[in-house]
Amino acid sequence: MLTASLNKYDSCEEAVVIVAGGTGTRMGGNLPKQFLEIEGKPILFYTIDAFLAAIEKPQIIVALHSDFHDWWDENSSNFPAYKDVAISHGGATRSESVQKALFQLGRAVKKVAIHDAVRPLISSSLVQACFKSLDDHAAIVPVVPINDSLRKVEDDSNKVVDRSSLFAVQTPQCFTRDQLELAYRKAAGKSYSDDASLIEEQLGISIYLIEGDPANLKITRPADLLMTEFLFWKQKQEQLQNEKKEREE
Repeated sequence: MLTASLNKYDSCEEAVVIVAGGTGTRMGGNLPKQFLEIEGKPILFYTIDAFLAAIEKPQIIVALHSDFHDWWDENSSNFPAYKDVAISHGGATRSESVQKALFQLGRAVKKVAIHDAVRPLISSSLVQACFKSLDDHAAIVPVVPINDSLRKVEDDSNKVVDRSSLFAVQTPQCFTRDQLELAYRKAAGKSYSDDASLIEEQLGISIYLIEGDPANLKITRPADLLMTEFLFWKQKQEQLQNEKKEREE
């Protein structure tokens, strides 16, 4: 299966491209990290759920390596909410994966978010803030301050770096559709580490930064997975406590 019926998205104005094309297994085991499970559920599915909860009527496209399309068919069939999620072929690079996904955008889409599949803790408030900011800006990136001290290494020497003006970049990175598609056409296949860099270089558009969320972790190492599992557990405990209070009132 490559895609859901695209005509279902003709009335969607907001779209999300979830980049899940990686095939690396640095976390151990035989599966890429976006398919690893937390409490019996793949990380990718938590990420999809976050956007379904945050946006009333989104078009969601998952850029997935062709080797894992069968995995998607087998595992997503138990989740009725995913029946309208479109699947596109992941490319050799992140940029190629995103560009291929853009070809599947519905006619009415005006705003596009690009998000890492391995950031499953993205909050509804951050998603909504990113899309809302597109009313006034063409390119939105959430960032968080860097808390660690930094040193720059040059040859055999090193020196301290002033971290006060440095921020760590998160996703979702959000763009107006027209500008994002134009930037990819102008890039002519050139690869970028993220889409903000593409927009900035190809179109000269300033990137508008908004406050990110420290809990919006990117799972790249085993320690990140452990922290994510803990934060999900914490969220669940808080939800149970809130439900108990509501019953007692």
